[in-house]
Amino acid sequence: MSVASSRDSAEVLDGSVRFEDETRDVLVRLRGALFGLISALPGDVRRAADLSRALDVDTKTSWRLFKIASSTDPLGAGIHVPGRASIKRALKTAERRQVPAEKIGAVADAFDAFEDLVRRVAGDRTTFGTMVSAISDGDDGQTDLTHRRAAFRANSHIWGVQSRAQLVTHILHPSVAKPELFDVGVLQGSFDLRRLRRDATWPIANLSSRHDKGGAVTSAPRPLDESAPTGFLWRFCDQPSAPLRVGGQAAGYANVELLGDRVGIPSESTYLFGHVMRELVPWYRTEQDTHVRTRASTRTPTELLVFDVLVHHDTFGKVETETSLLSDVTRDQRVTDPQKCEQHRLPTRDEAVYLGQGISLLHAPELPRYTEALEWSLERLGWDPESFHAFRCRAVYPVLPSSVVVEFPLPMRDAQF
Repeated sequence: MSVASSRDSAEVLDGSVRFEDETRDVLVRLRGALFGLISALPGDVRRAADLSRALDVDTKTSWRLFKIASSTDPLGAGIHVPGRASIKRALKTAERRQVPAEKIGAVADAFDAFEDLVRRVAGDRTTFGTMVSAISDGDDGQTDLTHRRAAFRANSHIWGVQSRAQLVTHILHPSVAKPELFDVGVLQGSFDLRRLRRDATWPIANLSSRHDKGGAVTSAPRPLDESAPTGFLWRFCDQPSAPLRVGGQAAGYANVELLGDRVGIPSESTYLFGHVMRELVPWYRTEQDTHVRTRASTRTPTELLVFDVLVHHDTFGKVETETSLLSDVTRDQRVTDPQKCEQHRLPTRDEAVYLGQGISLLHAPELPRYTEALEWSLERLGWDPESFHAFRCRAVYPVLPSSVVVEFPLPMRDAQF
Protein backbone atom coordinates (compact mmCIF):
# COMPACT_ATOMS: atom_id res chain seq x y z
CA MET A 1 0.00 0.00 0.00
CA SER A 2 1.34 3.44 -0.92
CA VAL A 3 0.48 6.84 0.48
CA ALA A 4 -0.20 9.51 -2.12
CA SER A 5 1.21 12.98 -1.59
CA SER A 6 -0.62 14.96 -4.27
CA ARG A 7 -3.88 16.84 -3.84
CA ASP A 8 -5.59 15.05 -6.75
CA SER A 9 -4.97 11.57 -5.36
CA ALA A 10 -5.91 12.67 -1.81
CA GLU A 11 -9.58 12.89 -2.71
CA VAL A 12 -11.96 10.35 -1.20
CA LEU A 13 -15.02 8.76 -2.76
CA ASP A 14 -17.39 11.63 -1.99
CA GLY A 15 -15.06 14.08 -3.74
CA SER A 16 -13.93 15.89 -0.58
CA VAL A 17 -10.28 16.55 0.15
CA ARG A 18 -8.75 14.73 3.11
CA PHE A 19 -8.81 16.75 6.32
CA GLU A 20 -5.05 16.40 6.79
CA ASP A 21 -4.23 17.76 3.33
CA GLU A 22 -6.61 20.70 3.41
CA THR A 23 -5.56 21.64 6.94
CA ARG A 24 -1.89 21.50 6.00
CA ASP A 25 -2.47 23.72 2.97
CA VAL A 26 -4.40 26.30 4.98
CA LEU A 27 -1.83 26.40 7.78
CA VAL A 28 1.13 26.53 5.38
CA ARG A 29 -0.53 29.53 3.77
CA LEU A 30 -1.04 31.20 7.17
CA ARG A 31 2.52 30.43 8.20
CA GLY A 32 3.92 32.00 5.04
CA ALA A 33 1.74 35.08 5.37
CA LEU A 34 2.75 35.65 8.99
CA PHE A 35 6.42 35.15 8.16
CA GLY A 36 6.11 37.76 5.40
CA LEU A 37 4.43 40.24 7.74
CA ILE A 38 6.98 39.76 10.52
CA SER A 39 9.85 40.12 8.06
CA ALA A 40 8.39 43.45 6.91
CA LEU A 41 8.15 44.95 10.41
CA PRO A 42 10.66 47.70 11.20
CA GLY A 43 13.45 46.75 13.59
CA ASP A 44 15.03 43.40 14.35
CA VAL A 45 12.33 40.86 15.28
CA ARG A 46 14.08 37.64 16.30
CA ARG A 47 12.05 36.48 19.28
CA ALA A 48 8.46 36.41 20.46
CA ALA A 49 9.27 39.22 22.90
CA ASP A 50 10.43 41.40 19.99
CA LEU A 51 7.18 40.65 18.17
CA SER A 52 5.14 41.61 21.24
CA ARG A 53 6.67 45.08 21.19
CA ALA A 54 6.53 45.45 17.41
CA LEU A 55 2.82 44.58 17.13
CA ASP A 56 1.71 45.88 20.54
CA VAL A 57 0.13 42.54 21.53
CA ASP A 58 0.29 40.54 24.75
CA THR A 59 3.03 37.96 25.23
CA LYS A 60 0.66 35.01 24.73
CA THR A 61 -0.47 36.30 21.34
CA SER A 62 3.06 37.16 20.24
CA TRP A 63 4.28 33.69 21.25
CA ARG A 64 1.51 32.08 19.22
CA LEU A 65 2.16 34.20 16.14
CA PHE A 66 5.90 33.60 16.34
CA LYS A 67 5.31 29.87 16.88
CA ILE A 68 3.20 29.62 13.72
CA ALA A 69 5.56 31.69 11.58
CA SER A 70 8.65 29.69 12.59
CA SER A 71 7.11 26.22 12.89
CA THR A 72 8.51 23.31 10.88
CA ASP A 73 5.27 21.41 11.53
CA PRO A 74 2.30 23.40 10.18
CA LEU A 75 -0.23 20.91 11.54
CA GLY A 76 1.25 21.18 15.03
CA ALA A 77 0.95 24.97 14.82
CA GLY A 78 -2.79 24.67 14.17
CA ILE A 79 -3.64 24.66 17.85
CA HIS A 80 -1.82 27.97 18.41
CA VAL A 81 -3.74 30.25 16.02
CA PRO A 82 -4.99 33.29 18.01
CA GLY A 83 -8.58 34.49 17.93
CA ARG A 84 -9.95 37.06 15.52
CA ALA A 85 -9.70 39.98 17.98
CA SER A 86 -5.99 39.37 18.52
CA ILE A 87 -5.31 39.05 14.77
CA LYS A 88 -7.25 42.24 14.07
CA ARG A 89 -5.26 44.15 16.69
CA ALA A 90 -1.95 42.87 15.32
CA LEU A 91 -2.87 43.85 11.75
CA LYS A 92 -3.93 47.36 12.78
CA THR A 93 -0.58 47.86 14.50
CA ALA A 94 1.24 46.48 11.45
CA GLU A 95 -0.59 49.05 9.33
CA ARG A 96 0.58 51.84 11.65
CA ARG A 97 4.12 50.45 11.38
CA GLN A 98 3.80 50.95 7.59
CA VAL A 99 3.94 47.27 6.70
CA PRO A 100 2.98 46.91 3.01
CA ALA A 101 -0.74 46.45 2.45
CA GLU A 102 -0.26 43.23 0.49
CA LYS A 103 1.52 41.65 3.50
CA ILE A 104 -1.32 42.61 5.81
CA GLY A 105 -3.94 41.47 3.32
CA ALA A 106 -2.22 38.11 2.91
CA VAL A 107 -2.48 37.44 6.66
CA ALA A 108 -6.12 38.58 6.76
CA ASP A 109 -7.06 36.33 3.84
CA ALA A 110 -5.14 33.35 5.25
CA PHE A 111 -6.82 33.81 8.63
CA ASP A 112 -10.26 33.97 6.98
CA ALA A 113 -9.47 30.70 5.17
CA PHE A 114 -8.42 29.15 8.48
CA GLU A 115 -11.63 30.16 10.26
CA ASP A 116 -13.68 28.88 7.33
CA LEU A 117 -11.88 25.53 7.61
CA VAL A 118 -12.57 25.32 11.35
CA ARG A 119 -16.25 26.10 10.79
CA ARG A 120 -16.65 23.48 8.06
CA VAL A 121 -14.72 20.55 9.51
CA ALA A 122 -14.98 21.00 13.28
CA GLY A 123 -17.49 23.66 14.22
CA ASP A 124 -15.35 25.18 16.97
CA ARG A 125 -11.72 25.74 17.90
CA THR A 126 -11.66 23.20 20.75
CA THR A 127 -12.84 20.37 18.50
CA PHE A 128 -10.44 21.48 15.77
CA GLY A 129 -7.55 21.36 18.24
CA THR A 130 -8.43 17.78 19.12
CA MET A 131 -8.58 16.79 15.45
CA VAL A 132 -5.25 18.46 14.64
CA SER A 133 -3.42 17.01 17.65
CA ALA A 134 -4.39 13.52 16.46
CA ILE A 135 -2.59 13.97 13.11
CA SER A 136 0.34 16.18 14.05
CA ASP A 137 3.75 14.56 14.54
CA GLY A 138 4.96 17.65 16.32
CA ASP A 139 2.22 17.85 18.96
CA ASP A 140 3.91 17.86 22.37
CA GLY A 141 0.99 16.25 24.17
CA GLN A 142 -0.23 19.46 25.81
CA THR A 143 -3.58 19.31 24.01
CA ASP A 144 -4.16 15.77 25.23
CA LEU A 145 -3.09 16.72 28.76
CA THR A 146 -5.44 19.71 28.79
CA HIS A 147 -8.41 17.54 27.87
CA ARG A 148 -7.43 14.78 30.28
CA ARG A 149 -7.23 17.29 33.12
CA ALA A 150 -10.64 18.68 32.21
CA ALA A 151 -12.07 15.14 32.09
CA PHE A 152 -10.60 14.39 35.52
CA ARG A 153 -12.29 17.44 37.00
CA ALA A 154 -15.60 16.67 35.31
CA ASN A 155 -15.58 13.02 36.40
CA SER A 156 -14.65 14.01 39.95
CA HIS A 157 -17.69 16.28 40.03
CA ILE A 158 -20.02 13.68 38.52
CA TRP A 159 -18.96 10.69 40.63
CA GLY A 160 -18.15 12.58 43.81
CA VAL A 161 -14.78 10.91 44.37
CA GLN A 162 -11.16 11.35 43.27
CA SER A 163 -7.67 10.20 44.19
CA ARG A 164 -4.22 11.71 43.93
CA ALA A 165 -2.64 8.50 42.64
CA GLN A 166 -3.60 4.96 41.71
CA LEU A 167 -1.11 2.08 41.90
CA VAL A 168 -1.12 -1.30 40.16
CA THR A 169 1.90 -3.62 40.48
CA HIS A 170 2.19 -7.08 38.91
CA ILE A 171 5.06 -9.33 40.02
CA LEU A 172 5.88 -12.38 37.89
CA HIS A 173 7.91 -15.17 39.55
CA PRO A 174 8.51 -18.89 38.83
CA SER A 175 6.31 -21.13 40.92
CA VAL A 176 8.20 -23.05 43.60
CA ALA A 177 5.95 -26.11 43.46
CA LYS A 178 5.76 -26.19 39.64
CA PRO A 179 8.71 -24.31 38.09
CA GLU A 180 7.21 -24.60 34.60
CA LEU A 181 4.39 -22.30 35.76
CA PHE A 182 4.64 -18.81 37.16
CA ASP A 183 3.01 -17.06 40.09
CA VAL A 184 1.76 -13.49 40.02
CA GLY A 185 1.80 -11.19 43.03
CA VAL A 186 -0.38 -8.09 42.83
CA LEU A 187 -0.33 -4.83 44.76
CA GLN A 188 -2.95 -2.23 44.03
CA GLY A 189 -4.53 0.71 45.72
CA SER A 190 -5.45 4.36 45.85
CA PHE A 191 -3.44 7.15 47.47
CA ASP A 192 -5.32 10.06 49.03
CA LEU A 193 -8.70 8.85 47.90
CA ARG A 194 -11.15 11.55 48.87
CA ARG A 195 -14.91 11.80 48.87
CA LEU A 196 -16.41 14.98 47.41
CA ARG A 197 -19.99 14.10 48.35
CA ARG A 198 -21.22 12.46 51.55
CA ASP A 199 -23.21 9.85 49.63
CA ALA A 200 -20.35 8.74 47.36
CA THR A 201 -19.26 5.08 47.51
CA TRP A 202 -16.78 3.42 45.20
CA PRO A 203 -15.36 -0.03 44.32
CA ILE A 204 -11.60 0.34 44.64
CA ALA A 205 -10.21 -3.16 44.10
CA ASN A 206 -10.55 -5.69 41.31
CA LEU A 207 -8.47 -8.71 40.39
CA SER A 208 -8.87 -11.31 37.66
CA SER A 209 -6.83 -13.41 35.23
CA ARG A 210 -7.75 -14.82 31.83
CA HIS A 211 -6.24 -16.77 28.95
CA ASP A 212 -5.69 -15.12 25.56
CA LYS A 213 -9.03 -16.44 24.28
CA GLY A 214 -10.95 -14.99 27.25
CA GLY A 215 -11.38 -18.08 29.42
CA ALA A 216 -10.87 -17.56 33.15
CA VAL A 217 -7.71 -18.90 34.77
CA THR A 218 -8.62 -21.22 37.62
CA SER A 219 -6.04 -19.88 40.09
CA ALA A 220 -7.93 -17.81 42.65
CA PRO A 221 -6.35 -14.73 44.27
CA ARG A 222 -5.20 -15.25 47.85
CA PRO A 223 -4.54 -12.36 50.25
CA LEU A 224 -0.92 -11.74 51.18
CA ASP A 225 -2.03 -10.95 54.71
CA GLU A 226 -4.02 -13.98 55.92
CA SER A 227 -5.49 -11.91 58.77
CA ALA A 228 -7.27 -9.67 56.23
CA PRO A 229 -9.49 -11.81 53.95
CA THR A 230 -10.36 -8.77 51.84
CA GLY A 231 -6.70 -8.38 50.87
CA PHE A 232 -6.21 -5.04 52.64
CA LEU A 233 -2.63 -4.38 53.73
CA TRP A 234 -3.78 -2.49 56.78
CA ARG A 235 -0.27 -1.68 57.99
CA PHE A 236 0.21 0.44 54.85
CA CYS A 237 -3.25 2.01 54.77
CA ASP A 238 -3.88 5.53 56.01
CA GLN A 239 -7.46 5.96 57.14
CA PRO A 240 -9.27 9.10 58.27
CA SER A 241 -10.81 9.29 61.70
CA ALA A 242 -14.21 8.63 60.11
CA PRO A 243 -15.20 4.92 60.16
CA LEU A 244 -14.74 2.72 57.12
CA ARG A 245 -17.21 0.12 55.94
CA VAL A 246 -16.20 -2.67 53.53
CA GLY A 247 -18.80 -4.77 51.77
CA GLY A 248 -19.75 -6.48 48.54
CA GLN A 249 -16.67 -8.71 48.45
CA ALA A 250 -16.92 -10.94 45.38
CA ALA A 251 -14.51 -11.94 42.60
CA GLY A 252 -11.85 -9.59 43.88
CA TYR A 253 -14.12 -6.58 44.37
CA ALA A 254 -14.33 -4.58 47.57
CA ASN A 255 -16.79 -1.71 47.95
CA VAL A 256 -15.48 0.89 50.38
CA GLU A 257 -17.74 3.46 51.97
CA LEU A 258 -16.46 6.31 54.12
CA LEU A 259 -19.02 7.14 56.76
CA GLY A 260 -19.68 10.29 58.76
CA ASP A 261 -19.69 13.86 57.51
CA ARG A 262 -16.13 14.16 56.20
CA VAL A 263 -15.62 15.33 52.63
CA GLY A 264 -12.66 16.83 50.79
CA ILE A 265 -9.17 16.72 52.28
CA PRO A 266 -10.36 15.62 55.78
CA SER A 267 -11.80 12.48 54.17
CA GLU A 268 -8.56 11.46 52.40
CA SER A 269 -7.54 7.84 52.80
CA THR A 270 -4.88 5.56 51.33
CA TYR A 271 -5.70 1.91 50.69
CA LEU A 272 -3.40 -0.90 49.54
CA PHE A 273 -4.38 -4.45 48.67
CA GLY A 274 -2.10 -7.43 48.20
CA HIS A 275 -2.84 -10.79 46.57
CA VAL A 276 -1.01 -13.68 44.96
CA MET A 277 -2.21 -16.11 42.29
CA ARG A 278 -0.24 -19.36 42.36
CA GLU A 279 0.68 -21.61 39.41
CA LEU A 280 -1.10 -19.33 36.99
CA VAL A 281 -0.03 -20.38 33.48
CA PRO A 282 3.11 -21.85 31.84
CA TRP A 283 6.02 -19.47 31.28
CA TYR A 284 6.36 -20.76 27.72
CA ARG A 285 4.06 -20.37 24.73
CA THR A 286 0.99 -22.61 24.49
CA GLU A 287 -2.07 -22.86 22.29
CA GLN A 288 -4.04 -20.95 24.90
CA ASP A 289 -1.46 -18.26 25.62
CA THR A 290 1.14 -16.62 23.39
CA HIS A 291 1.77 -13.46 25.44
CA VAL A 292 1.88 -12.22 28.97
CA ARG A 293 -0.61 -9.37 29.14
CA THR A 294 -0.79 -7.36 32.32
CA ARG A 295 -3.60 -4.87 32.70
CA ALA A 296 -4.26 -1.86 34.89
CA SER A 297 -7.81 -0.55 34.70
CA THR A 298 -8.87 2.96 35.68
CA ARG A 299 -12.33 3.31 37.18
CA THR A 300 -11.70 6.16 39.64
CA PRO A 301 -10.96 9.77 38.66
CA THR A 302 -7.28 10.08 39.53
CA GLU A 303 -4.44 12.49 38.89
CA LEU A 304 -1.85 9.77 38.27
CA LEU A 305 -1.75 6.08 37.41
CA VAL A 306 1.48 4.20 38.18
CA PHE A 307 1.57 0.73 36.64
CA ASP A 308 4.64 -1.36 37.53
CA VAL A 309 5.45 -4.76 36.05
CA LEU A 310 8.22 -6.77 37.76
CA VAL A 311 9.59 -9.74 35.84
CA HIS A 312 11.90 -12.29 37.45
CA HIS A 313 15.21 -12.41 35.58
CA ASP A 314 15.10 -16.22 35.22
CA THR A 315 11.55 -16.43 33.92
CA PHE A 316 11.19 -15.06 30.40
CA GLY A 317 14.66 -14.07 29.23
CA LYS A 318 14.98 -10.65 27.60
CA VAL A 319 11.67 -8.84 27.83
CA GLU A 320 10.61 -6.16 25.35
CA THR A 321 7.25 -4.72 26.25
CA GLU A 322 4.53 -3.07 24.20
CA THR A 323 1.96 -0.73 25.72
CA SER A 324 -1.63 -0.18 24.59
CA LEU A 325 -4.54 1.86 25.90
CA LEU A 326 -7.98 0.26 25.48
CA SER A 327 -11.36 1.87 26.02
CA ASP A 328 -13.55 0.01 28.50
CA VAL A 329 -16.80 1.70 27.50
CA THR A 330 -18.15 -1.23 25.45
CA ARG A 331 -15.21 -3.64 25.31
CA ASP A 332 -15.65 -7.25 26.40
CA GLN A 333 -13.55 -7.32 29.58
CA ARG A 334 -12.61 -10.93 28.94
CA VAL A 335 -10.60 -9.91 25.88
CA THR A 336 -7.32 -8.10 26.60
CA ASP A 337 -5.43 -8.81 23.38
CA PRO A 338 -4.99 -5.36 21.73
CA GLN A 339 -4.91 -7.05 18.31
CA LYS A 340 -8.45 -8.26 18.90
CA CYS A 341 -9.61 -4.90 20.26
CA GLU A 342 -8.56 -2.55 17.46
CA GLN A 343 -11.89 -0.72 17.55
CA HIS A 344 -11.32 -0.01 21.25
CA ARG A 345 -7.75 1.31 21.00
CA LEU A 346 -7.15 4.85 22.20
CA PRO A 347 -4.14 6.99 21.24
CA THR A 348 -1.56 7.18 24.01
CA ARG A 349 1.90 8.56 24.67
CA ASP A 350 2.21 6.56 27.89
CA GLU A 351 4.68 3.72 27.42
CA ALA A 352 6.11 1.22 29.88
CA VAL A 353 9.82 1.98 30.25
CA TYR A 354 12.55 -0.24 31.64
CA LEU A 355 13.93 1.10 34.93
CA GLY A 356 16.52 -1.57 35.71
CA GLN A 357 16.82 -4.42 38.19
CA GLY A 358 15.77 -4.25 41.85
CA ILE A 359 12.84 -2.66 43.66
CA SER A 360 14.88 0.27 45.01
CA LEU A 361 14.38 1.83 41.56
CA LEU A 362 10.62 2.02 42.11
CA HIS A 363 10.59 4.84 44.64
CA ALA A 364 8.03 7.50 43.69
CA PRO A 365 7.28 10.62 45.77
CA GLU A 366 3.58 10.34 44.86
CA LEU A 367 3.44 6.86 46.46
CA PRO A 368 4.61 7.14 50.09
CA ARG A 369 5.68 3.83 51.66
CA TYR A 370 5.22 2.02 48.36
CA THR A 371 8.67 0.43 48.25
CA GLU A 372 8.29 -0.48 51.93
CA ALA A 373 4.99 -2.23 51.16
CA LEU A 374 6.57 -3.94 48.16
CA GLU A 375 9.52 -5.16 50.21
CA TRP A 376 7.16 -6.50 52.91
CA SER A 377 5.06 -8.28 50.26
CA LEU A 378 8.09 -9.93 48.62
CA GLU A 379 9.32 -11.09 52.01
CA ARG A 380 5.92 -12.71 52.64
CA LEU A 381 6.18 -14.43 49.27
CA GLY A 382 9.78 -15.51 49.82
CA TRP A 383 10.96 -13.70 46.68
CA ASP A 384 14.27 -11.87 46.33
CA PRO A 385 13.59 -8.12 45.77
CA GLU A 386 16.78 -7.75 43.70
CA SER A 387 15.87 -10.50 41.23
CA PHE A 388 13.28 -8.54 39.26
CA HIS A 389 13.52 -6.42 36.13
CA ALA A 390 11.27 -3.39 36.63
CA PHE A 391 9.07 -1.74 34.00
CA ARG A 392 6.91 1.31 34.72
CA CYS A 393 4.11 3.10 32.90
CA ARG A 394 3.03 6.51 34.26
CA ALA A 395 -0.21 8.05 33.01
CA VAL A 396 -1.17 11.57 34.11
CA TYR A 397 -4.94 12.03 34.38
CA PRO A 398 -5.64 8.56 32.92
CA VAL A 399 -8.70 8.10 30.73
CA LEU A 400 -11.83 6.87 32.53
CA PRO A 401 -12.84 4.08 32.00
CA SER A 402 -9.88 2.45 30.27
CA SER A 403 -7.19 -0.19 30.66
CA VAL A 404 -3.46 0.08 30.11
CA VAL A 405 -2.14 -3.21 28.74
CA VAL A 406 1.58 -3.97 28.99
CA GLU A 407 2.44 -7.13 27.08
CA PHE A 408 5.38 -9.20 25.91
CA PRO A 409 5.58 -12.54 24.05
CA LEU A 410 6.04 -15.82 25.87
CA PRO A 411 9.16 -17.76 24.82
CA MET A 412 8.99 -21.12 23.11
CA ARG A 413 9.28 -24.17 25.38
CA ASP A 414 12.85 -24.95 24.31
CA ALA A 415 14.15 -21.35 24.40
CA GLN A 416 17.55 -20.93 26.08
CA PHE A 417 18.24 -17.77 28.09
